[in-house]
Amino acid sequence: MAKFTLKKALPLLTLGLIASPFTNDVLAQSFGDSNHSPVVYNPAEYEADFITKYSKKLRVELDSCCNKKLIAAAASWLGTPYRAGGNSKRGTDCSGFVSTLYREVFGVHLTHGGASMLAQMKQVIRKGMPLREGDILFFRTHGKRITHVGMYLKDNKFIHAATQGRGVVIDDLRQAYFRNALLISGSPFPKDMILSAK
Repeated sequence: MAKFTLKKALPLLTLGLIASPFTNDVLAQSFGDSNHSPVVYNPAEYEADFITKYSKKLRVELDSCCNKKLIAAAASWLGTPYRAGGNSKRGTDCSGFVSTLYREVFGVHLTHGGASMLAQMKQVIRKGMPLREGDILFFRTHGKRITHVGMYLKDNKFIHAATQGRGVVIDDLRQAYFRNALLISGSPFPKDMILSAK
């Protein structure tokens, strides 16, 4: 079995994906073993690396206030092919992507359907009101019903599972098509609640 060294654990500790048995003072010291050079844990350095990496990947200017688990999880879906009725990285549709992402990150179970998902929102955000990271966007691309959903990131960028061979991609709400199609937004969390990963 491969050894799970502190060096391998540091990125996970920084993202909060595993619990740390150490205090910050202990982590700040040098660690090493006979096979590896000493490792110095620098929280500021790892955070800066994370922000730089995912700002570039998601094409948004992230900061230290971002939900790192949400950002990393969303980015991991980029390039997933579109598949009607799907909700996995083998293929997903728009509501399957959003519902699975929310379950993985927040432990919140949302329905696999735009209209029913909107009914689960505890906070409704009218068009033109400020959006925040993680808000769910509901679009009406044709007809009178909700036909598409996505998740807001930052700076007018959102991530969604698009048809026409595009799959999970990032688009801009300022594009005329999405600006006109956006019907309403919402969150399954109360207005004043800070989104935190489970």
